[in-house]
Amino acid sequence: MNSSIKGPRRLFSLLVVSVVAVAFVGCGSSNDLENFVRNNTNTPVFTGQFLGANNLANNQTSNLSFTVDNNGQATGNLTVVTTVRAQTITPGTYPVTGNVSLTTGVFSLTGTIPGLGTFSITGTLPSNGNAGSYIITINNQTFNGIIQPAGQGQPNPPGAGNGTGNGTGNSKLISGGTLSNFVFNPSGNYNGDNPPINTSSTISGAVGEGTDGSESASIVFSEVQLTTPIRTRTFIVTIKVPSGEDLQVGTTYPLATSSGRGTVIALSESEGTTAVEGWSLIETTTGSATITALDANSITINFEFTNVGPNSEITNNPATGTFSTSGTVTGNFASFR
Repeated sequence: MNSSIKGPRRLFSLLVVSVVAVAFVGCGSSNDLENFVRNNTNTPVFTGQFLGANNLANNQTSNLSFTVDNNGQATGNLTVVTTVRAQTITPGTYPVTGNVSLTTGVFSLTGTIPGLGTFSITGTLPSNGNAGSYIITINNQTFNGIIQPAGQGQPNPPGAGNGTGNGTGNSKLISGGTLSNFVFNPSGNYNGDNPPINTSSTISGAVGEGTDGSESASIVFSEVQLTTPIRTRTFIVTIKVPSGEDLQVGTTYPLATSSGRGTVIALSESEGTTAVEGWSLIETTTGSATITALDANSITINFEFTNVGPNSEITNNPATGTFSTSGTVTGNFASFR
C-alpha cells in the first residue's frame, strides 16, 4: 500500500473501529487521533457519573444513571419512570452493570427486568460538552437514548417536550431514519453476514463539529445480539471535512485523503466494547458519498463503495473477502424541545 493511501485510510479505520453508535470527529494526523481516543491512561476522561433518558414502547420512558470507575467498570440503574394504562414495563429501578472503553467512550451495559428478561444498552459517552447517544434493547425492541455528564443535568428523551437538561454541545444527534435502495454484493470468499444490515436495522449517529474544528456526518446502522458478551454489528458511513470547511449539500466526497477530507465506510462486529471482525478501506477500495439533503430535521446521504476489504487495524481479524455496496440513508435528528 502506498503512503498516500495508507496514512489517512489507517487513521479513519482506527476511528470507525472505536465507534459503535456515534462518530463525532475524524482525524487528519496521529496527534488528532491521540486526542480523539484520549490515549492517556493516567487521566481518563470517561469516568464519573452519566445520566441518560430514552423513550420506550406505549409512551413509557426511562432514565439511565451509571458511574464509571478508573478501571472502566460501570454500575448503575435504569429507572422506568412513566406509568401509563397500557404499560409494557412495570415502573421501577433495574440495576445495570457493564464496561466502558476509557480511550473511546464506547460502553456496553446489561440488566434484567422480571418477566421480560435481559436487556442491553450500548453507546458512546460524550466528551467536551456534547451529548452522546445509546441504544437500549428490551424485549426484542430497540430505542434511542440521550446521555450526558451528570453535571449537565438529566436530559429529556429524544422528542420530549418538558423538563430541563435538553442536551448540550453543537452536535445534532441522529435518532432513527430510513434505508432505501440498499445493495450489498460480497465476493465469493467473504465470510461476514450477508446482508449485514437491512431496513429494520437501528439507525443512529451525529452531525457536528469535532474538537479540532472539523465537521463530520456519521450514520451508524447497528444490530445487537443479547449473547454473553453482547455482540454488536455496526455499519458506518462517515463524511468529514477539515477545519474551515463546511459540509455541503450536493457535494460528492471521495475517499478520505491526507487533508482530512473525505468519506469512509466500516463494517465491524464487536464483543462488548472490543472489535473482533471488520472490513473497511483498503488500497483497492473506490467510492464516494454525497449529501443530498440537510436541514433542521434530517440528513440524507447517498453512498457507493467497491472492494471494501478486511480492516488491518483489528487484532487477529478473521475477516476475509471484499464487498461492494450502495444505498441511500436518511437520518432523523433527535428533538429535545
